[in-house]
Amino acid sequence: MGAAIAELTRPQSARPILCGCGSSAGRPVPLQLISVCARMDELRRLLKAGELAPGCVLHALCEVRRTWCTHEQGGGAQHEARGEHRAEESCRAAHTTRWRLSHMQQTELLVVQLQEAKVYLSADSNAQRRLGLILTDNAVELLLQQEAETLLWLNKSKGELVRLVEAYGSPTGADQELLEEAQSEYVTPERRSRIENEFSAKVGFLVERSSLSPAEGAVLTKLHQYRNDTYHRGKLRPGSLQTCADLYFDIACDLLGRFTKLMSQIIVKSEALDLFPKLSEQLKGLDDKVWLTQTSFGQMLSRGDPSNHSISDSLADHLIERIDGLVEVATDQLEYFGSEWTAEDVFHGVQLPHAQGIEGIRGEKVKYPFSRVKKWRARAERMRTVQERLEAFRSFANLEDEIEPMEDLLNDFAIEMDRIIQQKMDELRGK
Repeated sequence: MGAAIAELTRPQSARPILCGCGSSAGRPVPLQLISVCARMDELRRLLKAGELAPGCVLHALCEVRRTWCTHEQGGGAQHEARGEHRAEESCRAAHTTRWRLSHMQQTELLVVQLQEAKVYLSADSNAQRRLGLILTDNAVELLLQQEAETLLWLNKSKGELVRLVEAYGSPTGADQELLEEAQSEYVTPERRSRIENEFSAKVGFLVERSSLSPAEGAVLTKLHQYRNDTYHRGKLRPGSLQTCADLYFDIACDLLGRFTKLMSQIIVKSEALDLFPKLSEQLKGLDDKVWLTQTSFGQMLSRGDPSNHSISDSLADHLIERIDGLVEVATDQLEYFGSEWTAEDVFHGVQLPHAQGIEGIRGEKVKYPFSRVKKWRARAERMRTVQERLEAFRSFANLEDEIEPMEDLLNDFAIEMDRIIQQKMDELRGK
């Protein structure tokens, strides 16, 4: 295979034109590009024979592009300048690799972090479970970044090919499928920056490339929102924290075992015992010569196959408690109003802050009518029949998104009423 790649990347003189080649804006087509077109049949043959990986084709084309660019622009000082620029890039790359971890160090970081997350999630305190959720979320984001980097490692080569086609047109007799694949998969620098820096962009990219299912993408995005709520605003959902954090941890272990690197690190049992003493129980039963990979550690850390039914029941119970709480809060406020008021009036009134009296409230339409409560409760009950855990969580998250605005309105109203009453009591006491 090495000889084939060397032949494909070796500068060649022009051959007889075996296929047509387009041009852009009347620019002449370089002879070297025609040579690329003439060699596409050979590339296709090597690919089909399994002698050449698709990535090598792109590297070969990019090498040829550099060759004809040098030839077209006259070499000499310009070629020297480009050589200096490449040397500068190599030097800069050498500096940036100083902070990069080896594959084994990355695996160690993830395994140790998930071990600690598991300890916190097993505690009885919601404060400790919160820490477990935060650690799990960070491990998931690192895994998403790792997978994105794996998928993007040929992105620069694809970009070179895309720019070549944009400049000179697509060779009419060339392998259009290869060109179209490069064009469709090329990620612009702007999008790559978002993928590197934004959780949602990573998820969207990996769903697009089928590394994550749409259901996984939706669930990860929602669980990351939970982390943001508790990390940035100290917001906790005590009733669902344990179930949601455990689900997040299970997904993290699955991704740890499922996502692959460009170069998978393999270690033996003795090395694993030194690195991960907390996994000694799982490692003891293994053969001393067994090879361990990141997939092995994902399976060891996993809590097993949790019951989908128990997840559905737990999430349904939590939502029903919160939905019933909406009616309870509305009912509790009736003591501050006349006897003609109902819980429905309070429920609607908090959505109409400028309505004048009970007549004004009853004459207006609201976004969340009181009749919606019964429908919400019925949807929560139906969640118990959902068998798949990701689908159960998606149903939970969708319903939670609907009821949370109403929860906030009622709770804010109740807090304001308590403040006003306390203020009046203080005035009567002369405070």
